[in-house]
Amino acid sequence: GLALILMGALLYGAAIHLVAQTYHFPVNHPNLMLLWFLGILPLAYITRSNELTKLGLIIFLLALGFRLPDWLGSNSSEFSTQLVVSGFALFGIVGLAINSLGRLQALSAQTRSFSNDYRAIGFLVTIAVIYAFSFNFYHDGGEFYSGRDFNAIRAGYWAALSVAGALTLVST
Repeated sequence: GLALILMGALLYGAAIHLVAQTYHFPVNHPNLMLLWFLGILPLAYITRSNELTKLGLIIFLLALGFRLPDWLGSNSSEFSTQLVVSGFALFGIVGLAINSLGRLQALSAQTRSFSNDYRAIGFLVTIAVIYAFSFNFYHDGGEFYSGRDFNAIRAGYWAALSVAGALTLVST
């Protein structure tokens, strides 16, 4: 039964994108992924399914990744170190927030089964960001540096970074 519910969650995302395409809405719009996430996460808690929880968190991270180019003001496909560092910083804070939400869920008997999923995905995202920051070209600004300043970053990025940071501090 849970396999059918998981398949239904995947088909729900496909249906959202199909309806968007029918009404000539951009199919790569980040709000579609967010709607998919908001439809899956309550279903994960209702069915007590760890697989749906993992799928929902992965879709949330994808929605965040699709939203980043809008927030960071990058209309072109040029590589900018400051944009990448800003994106990694947001994913690092969000990874810590997801991990701390998992630790918070471990305190309640009703949500304890979801705790390991949140902690594992948050840990993997945070470790991936730390690994990405270990490369030398982010620090010395060599040939990849484009000289962009942070004025092009929109308020949505700063709001998401602040909310994720506050959520991390409160839940920790």
